[in-house]
Amino acid sequence: MTDHFHALKYYTNGMVSLSDEGYEIKKEVIEYFYKPYIRLLETVKKEINKIDDSFDPNGANSHAPYDELGFSMIKKIYLEGVKSSKKNIFGIKVIKRIKHHYFYRVSKFINA
Repeated sequence: MTDHFHALKYYTNGMVSLSDEGYEIKKEVIEYFYKPYIRLLETVKKEINKIDDSFDPNGANSHAPYDELGFSMIKKIYLEGVKSSKKNIFGIKVIKRIKHHYFYRVSKFINA
C-alpha cells in the first residue's frame, strides 16, 4: 500500500481509508479536502490506465481490513474490543473506534 495525503490508503476491493483511528477528522475536512483529492486521484488513475492498466497507480495491493460503518461493522469492532480485553464488554473503546472509523467505498466520493 502506498500512503497518500495524511495516511490515505487505497485497497483492491474498492475501499479507501482516510486515516488511522488515531486521528479525528472533521466532516468539513472530509468534504473540502479528502473528497476533491480522491476525485482527482481517480481521474488521474483513469488516464494512467488508458496507457497501462497492469497496476493500480494509487498503490492498492490488498483488501481493506474493514468495511464502511454499518451495523455489522459496529458489531465486528465491538467483538474485537471484547476479545482484546474483557474490560471492553461495555463498549468503552468502541465509541472512539466508531467515531474514528474512516473506511469508505471509493465510489462514495466519486458519485457524491
